[in-house]
Amino acid sequence: MSRIGSTLVALLLFISFIGLAQPSERARLMEHMREKGKSLKADLNLTAAQEKDLQKLRIDLEKKQTQIQSKIRMERLDLKGLFLADNPDRAAIEKGMRTVSDLQFQLKVNRLDHWYAVKSILTPEQQKIWKEKIGGFMGEMNDHCGGMMMHREGRMRHPAGHGMDDD
Repeated sequence: MSRIGSTLVALLLFISFIGLAQPSERARLMEHMREKGKSLKADLNLTAAQEKDLQKLRIDLEKKQTQIQSKIRMERLDLKGLFLADNPDRAAIEKGMRTVSDLQFQLKVNRLDHWYAVKSILTPEQQKIWKEKIGGFMGEMNDHCGGMMMHREGRMRHPAGHGMDDD
């Protein structure tokens, strides 16, 4: 039992270390995405009404995602407590893991809904530019992230901040 406990503590320390390293990488990626977003925004030549509609969509998505991300963080803390218990309850751990997976899936569904909402605001010509730019950007980001796009609770976003917000 002590070997399992030691392994668990080592695993938790490793996860904590990774968590500490991520903010600087996230900041660098967000800066890169802001630069790409400026270029995309200029290329799309959005009307004032489109910009207003997209901004509202973005804010609505951020609100939904923030609520879910908070639930994920709380569930992960509960899981940490379950793992650290003297007698870890496997069924409870599995239930918590399922809950986290379901919440992460909801983040992705929300991004998909957002993507379609953004698409409906754009003209056919803007959609063509948007898909071309987003496709190239997403490939670039996927390469940069070592094929690990959309990790960390669905927070990664596409360059204009419309729709590709970490899991």
